[in-house]
Amino acid sequence: MRSKTIEPHPCAGERGAGTVLGLAIVAVAVSVLLWVCAASLIGSKQLEVQALADRIALAADDALRGKTPTPPCDLAKQISAENSAQLDTCRIVENKVFIELHIYIDFSFSTKTATLSLQASAAAEPAGQ
Repeated sequence: MRSKTIEPHPCAGERGAGTVLGLAIVAVAVSVLLWVCAASLIGSKQLEVQALADRIALAADDALRGKTPTPPCDLAKQISAENSAQLDTCRIVENKVFIELHIYIDFSFSTKTATLSLQASAAAEPAGQ
């Protein structure tokens, strides 16, 4: 009687390799998800900062036209301070108000922190033009 030689399966030494591959894929997917979330947060904050700059410019324009007793740039500085923004410039050229501001956003990822500065500018002119 002939004895059969049992040959090992070609992949016999790679037990658990699928698990490692699966965990790597999950780790990559989570990393991509975190980056997408951070990018969307930054995008939404940029829109908020731009809306704030527009609102400040319109309020300063109202002050320029005499609708409020506060001087335009003082009002712009007050509104930006109330919204945790830093007013960089407030210029009045003829009958237009130009505002530039920035805001800092802190991100905390466990022990790591990052600060992001978002900038925005806006101009307002009288409604009749």
